[in-house]
Amino acid sequence: MNIAETRDHGTILSIVQQWPDEERVVFIQEILQTLIARNKVSPKKSATLQQALGIAKVASPPNDEEVQQWLDEHRQEKYG
Repeated sequence: MNIAETRDHGTILSIVQQWPDEERVVFIQEILQTLIARNKVSPKKSATLQQALGIAKVASPPNDEEVQQWLDEHRQEKYG
């Protein structure tokens, strides 16, 4: 039985799992391209870096003395 003869997801998956990895990756890319072309959908770009930078952004960075104080306070809480 070849893929063209069936529409069963499990059967197709079991066939594709037997292929070499490179061939499977190409197949995945081709499937995604058909979805993108048909739906005119572009892959979403991750905004994780921008979000992380936004979270880490402060009005003014702490100075060395403040950081040292925070570390000392943390050690006091942790070790008593």
